[in-house]
Amino acid sequence: MIIFQTATFQYDLSNTGISLAEQNDIFNDDIDRNYTLPFAIKGDAELLTKLGIPTLENISDLDTKITGRLIVGDNHYPATLFLGQITGKIIECNITFGEENISTYDTDLKDLPWPVNVAADILTFARSKSQSNWPYSAFAFPMIYRPEISKETNYDLFEGFVNNYSNGAYLGNEVDTSGPEPVYINRNVLAPCPYLLEILKFGFKTAGKKVIGDIFKDEVLKKAVYIPQNYLEKFRGSEYVNFSFGMPTSTEVVFNRIVYGIYEKKITPLSQGTYEIDYNINLDPVLARYFEFTIFREDSLSQERTILFQALSKDNRVTLDEKFSVNVEELDNFSPIIIQLKILQTNQSITDFNNFEYSFKGGQLNEFPSVFTLSNFMPDQTFGEFVNEMKNWLNLDITPNERYVEINFTQDSILKKPSVDHSHLEDPDKKITHNSNRFYKLSYANKEQVFYNKNGQVYSDIDEEGNETVEIKMDVQPLAVERNKNITTAVYPSKKSKIDFSVYDGFDANNLPTCSASLSKTLSLDNVTKDRWKTWIYFRINSKTFKENFECSVFENISIAALSKKYNELHIIKKLTRKILSEKRMKVDVESETF
Repeated sequence: MIIFQTATFQYDLSNTGISLAEQNDIFNDDIDRNYTLPFAIKGDAELLTKLGIPTLENISDLDTKITGRLIVGDNHYPATLFLGQITGKIIECNITFGEENISTYDTDLKDLPWPVNVAADILTFARSKSQSNWPYSAFAFPMIYRPEISKETNYDLFEGFVNNYSNGAYLGNEVDTSGPEPVYINRNVLAPCPYLLEILKFGFKTAGKKVIGDIFKDEVLKKAVYIPQNYLEKFRGSEYVNFSFGMPTSTEVVFNRIVYGIYEKKITPLSQGTYEIDYNINLDPVLARYFEFTIFREDSLSQERTILFQALSKDNRVTLDEKFSVNVEELDNFSPIIIQLKILQTNQSITDFNNFEYSFKGGQLNEFPSVFTLSNFMPDQTFGEFVNEMKNWLNLDITPNERYVEINFTQDSILKKPSVDHSHLEDPDKKITHNSNRFYKLSYANKEQVFYNKNGQVYSDIDEEGNETVEIKMDVQPLAVERNKNITTAVYPSKKSKIDFSVYDGFDANNLPTCSASLSKTLSLDNVTKDRWKTWIYFRINSKTFKENFECSVFENISIAALSKKYNELHIIKKLTRKILSEKRMKVDVESETF
C-alpha cells in the first residue's frame, strides 16, 4: 500500500507502478533527497477536484507542487507531489519524500534572516563579543594579518591587521589635522567572524529545526570561525543620517478602513556627487504580508516623485541588506531623496527590524557602521551547499527528524544505529564485490593531501594505478597561523576556498584576540583524517559490496536509516529502490556494504 495524503484528500498510488529511490548520504559528498521515479496518473474530474485544479489547463509550464505525506506500508514521510507533463488526460508525476527536504537548503546564507546588531560603541561591542564564546556569541573579532588592505583606496596607513587590537581596545581610525591638509588615518578595519557551528544552528533554526548531536559538543569546533572577505566599512562625509522606522508616519485608508502603515523619511542632499543609502530590513512573514519599499527623488519645484528603486512582495519573509547609490547633479542639487516603507497596519513598533544609513560618499575616514548583520560576512553559498561542505569535511552523519536535526560523526555513530533482521530476505543470486583495492585520496583547498589504502596511511599515490580511487575533495582550508609584526595569529589566504576558517580561543597570554596555532593544527587535514575518517576508511576498504533484488511485502521494514542483518553479517544500505507492484507486494533492489 502506498498513499499520498494531504489535509483534504488521499490518493492510492499502489497501482501506478511507482518506484521509490533512496540513497544513504554517508556514502556521498552531498545530501540527497529521496524521490520517486516518474510515474503517471489519470487526470479525471474527481482527482483534479481533490488536487484543487479545476482543469488540466491550470497546470502551467512550471511544475505544480502539492505538499502532503507519503504512506508506504507502516511508514509515513513528509512529501511533495510534483505535477509535470500532460499527455491527453495523463499527468506525469514525481514525488520527493523524507525529512531531508529542509526548507532553507536552497536559501543563500546571506539571505537568511540574520539578527540586526546595533552597537552604540562598535569598538566596545567588538571587545565584548570577543570575550565571549559560542554558543553565547554568534561571532567574534579575532585579529587576522592581511597587509594587502593597505593597497586599497584610503588605506595607505593601514597597520596590517583586521580587527587590530592594542592596549586593551580595538583601534579606531582618526583624522590628523595638525598639518596644512587633513590626513585620514585608517589604521584598522573590523570584520565579525561567525562561528561555523552558529551558521549550522541558525540555518536549521530558520527551517524550524533544533540541532543536537556530537558535533556541537566538540570543544575545538566550538571555536572554529569563518574568516570573511568583507569588513565593516562606512566612510562618512559631512552629510550623514542614521535612522530606523518605528511607528508609521502616515496611513493609507481603503474603504474607510486603515489598511497600510506608511513609514517615510525625506532627506535633502546639499552637494553634487554620489550619496549612498545602506539599508537593512528584516521582516517576518506576518509583518511582511504586504511589503513595499521605495526610494524616490522629489522635484523640488513640482513635488513630482520619480521612483529610483522599488521592491514589492506579499506573504513572504523579507531579508534585505543592500546599498543603493543616488547621483546628484547640479540641476537637481536640492531635490529631496525620499525613503519609504509600506506594510499592513500594525500597532507594533518595527524599530528592531530595520535600519538605514544615508551618507555622502566623499568621506575618506572609515568610522565603522554602528548597525550590521552577519549577512555580508557569510560564505558565498546556499545553506545546503554549506551543510554539504561541512559534511564532506568532517565526515558527518546528518539525520533530520520532524522537530530536530541530529549531527554526529559517521565513524562514531554508525554502530549505534538500530539493526533489523532481514535474513528471510536473502537473495541466492546476489552479487558480491570485495573492496580491498580501494585507494582513498583526501584533499584540502590549500593542496594538503592524505592517502590511504588497505595497509593504512601511505605517502605517495604513484603505485596505486589500477586501484579504485575514491577522491574526497574538501573545499575548505585552515588559515596559516604565523608571527608577523611580533604578533602570532591567522594570516588571510592568497587564494580563497569555500570555507576559510581558523580557531579562536579568546584573548591570548598577551591579552590579544588572536587565533590559536595549537588548536588550528588539530583541524589540519592529517588530524581531521585521523580523528574523523580513519576508522570509516578502514571499514570501507575491508568491506564487501552486495547487490541484490527480491520481492516482498510492502510492510517489510527496509530502510537506509537502519542496519540490515543478512548472510550472518551487518550491512549498511547504500541505495534502496522499492517498486510497488500492488497494495501488498513490492520489488526491492538493494546495494549495501558489510562491516
